Amino acid sequence: MGIGPGVLSLYAMMQREGVLAPGLRVMELGSQVIVCHANQQAVLNLLQAFGLQPGAGELKTLAEGSPARALYERLGMEYSCIDASGEYGGLKWDLNFDGCSPEHKGRYHLVTNHGTTEHLLNQFNAFRIAHDLTANGGLIMHALPFLSYVDHGYFCYQPNLFIDLARSNGYELLGMWINIDPKLNHLIPWERGLEKHLRAGESDSLLLVLFRRTSEKDFSMPFQSVYASLVPEPVLQRYHYVVDGEAVSGRRGLFLSIEETLLRYYELKSSSVSGERDRFFLRKVSGWSLVTEIARRALNRLPKFFRRRAS
Repeated sequence: MGIGPGVLSLYAMMQREGVLAPGLRVMELGSQVIVCHANQQAVLNLLQAFGLQPGAGELKTLAEGSPARALYERLGMEYSCIDASGEYGGLKWDLNFDGCSPEHKGRYHLVTNHGTTEHLLNQFNAFRIAHDLTANGGLIMHALPFLSYVDHGYFCYQPNLFIDLARSNGYELLGMWINIDPKLNHLIPWERGLEKHLRAGESDSLLLVLFRRTSEKDFSMPFQSVYASLVPEPVLQRYHYVVDGEAVSGRRGLFLSIEETLLRYYELKSSSVSGERDRFFLRKVSGWSLVTEIARRALNRLPKFFRRRAS
């Protein structure tokens, strides 16, 4: 499992925006190495973003298969990782079965999933552990297979999974990007419709997602929101949503948060003004989009309403 130029490019951007800083406690899912053989510039850019200059031969050593621990510690961060193999000093947890032990719960400022969970069948446990490890206010980063990656792991991932994870757990969705080639440090901010311009099979591409945890609530499994209006209310009562820091259950949780409209349409953007802190954040919802969404939902419910009245 490796960290490539796209992730390092995002780290450099986060540092410039004041989101990362020396002294953070980092926990990675999987024992990672740095895979930048063909793009050492990505390592150099990250070091320089932290005000560091590599020594003689250091850049090549870090870029070409160095354990990730070496780079994180060079940036002044406290590093830990989890891997069933125990490689690179990792905690020997099996992410399919093991839970988060109490001494690690809520301890880490940055929890990363750089190409680990696609190798696991128990997706629920893996995402729950990432949640449990993260301190309230801490960051969770995923960099996972999106297109192609044939037989690389068990799964490739879709943007709507992470949008629904954010809704169910009250995460602040700071951004979502596509890395169209893992050898490049180029990132494209995700928006709905972008997939029409990407060609599967040409190269492997990654989906990068950055959350901030904003609640002490336990991890909540999402229900795919596009189908939520089609299922009986007793089914939805099993699911929970975090709205303004409070857990609400069932269908009620689908309608209380004003951000849901934004998340439904994936209205993510990068700021056009250099240096603005809001470049990571969601576009503000307009009154017209709220009216449109409410009308759409009302029209969807009318046939069901009349069928119930008729029966």
